[in-house]
Amino acid sequence: MAVTYSVVALLIFGCDDACAAQYILHDAIDNGAPSNAPFVIYTDEQGQLLDTLPVCQDFNRGLCNRPACKFVHLQEGDGVEIVDQRVAVCRDAAKGQCCRSACKYYHIPIALPPAPVMAALASYLQQ
Repeated sequence: MAVTYSVVALLIFGCDDACAAQYILHDAIDNGAPSNAPFVIYTDEQGQLLDTLPVCQDFNRGLCNRPACKFVHLQEGDGVEIVDQRVAVCRDAAKGQCCRSACKYYHIPIALPPAPVMAALASYLQQ
């Protein structure tokens, strides 16, 4: 989690996007997350977790070649329910409290900073 927080600080305080992406990507890979996980937009402009996230249509067809794809990459058989090409975020997992053995909701695969930090990051990225 410390790596994710430091990347947010690097982005806000002057590290370029390539530098920040390198640190975020390292954190995601270390956690076994899809390599694009740090680039998916999980929060709104206020830093609040979104209820649903769009799924990458190209990924399962083997056609997604965007290293910074902003859509969720799911493997066949992940057990996550997809409705209208979107997945519902598991609020329990976001709090670290999901007890379902086979959860049909999407578990965000990386640690996210608190909402105020995410809002600052969103504001920075919109500049």
